Amino acid sequence: MHRYPESLAELQGALKALPPDMTPIRATTMAQLSEAELAAGDQAAANTLADQALAAMRKATPPEDPQLGTPLLASANAKL
Repeated sequence: MHRYPESLAELQGALKALPPDMTPIRATTMAQLSEAELAAGDQAAANTLADQALAAMRKATPPEDPQLGTPLLASANAKL
């Protein structure tokens, strides 16, 4: 049994609890929320969040930082 509403609520709550600065943890949480939105069937929300997460991570980290992998994967999944 999938519990999409609960996972979405938890991730949205986590995102709200974080400071508004675009930090790697915020970008990662946004990417995870994107994946949850996609799993719940909202591709538009997933795509928007993934793009925002990727842009945030690119601003917060050096170009070859491995943390880019999470939002890159979320972005690719949302666009498939």
